[in-house]
Amino acid sequence: MEFHPVVVEQAKGFLREVLDISVEDAYNLLRRYAQADDYQLTTRVSKQLITEPDSRPAILAAMRQMLTSPPDG
Repeated sequence: MEFHPVVVEQAKGFLREVLDISVEDAYNLLRRYAQADDYQLTTRVSKQLITEPDSRPAILAAMRQMLTSPPDG
């Protein structure tokens, strides 16, 4: 999958609004979620958030839980 910076920016903005976090925290959360779910690319998670609204509740629930727990490693 090729890198799409616009999709990543859209996803960061979406997470910033929905989760009330900074843009930097949104990007770090995207990366953390991608790694935890064995996604190779933050772009894939970003695209899923932006283009697949039905997948948002599960992703957001997992991300909310990540926000309350320390990162692994």
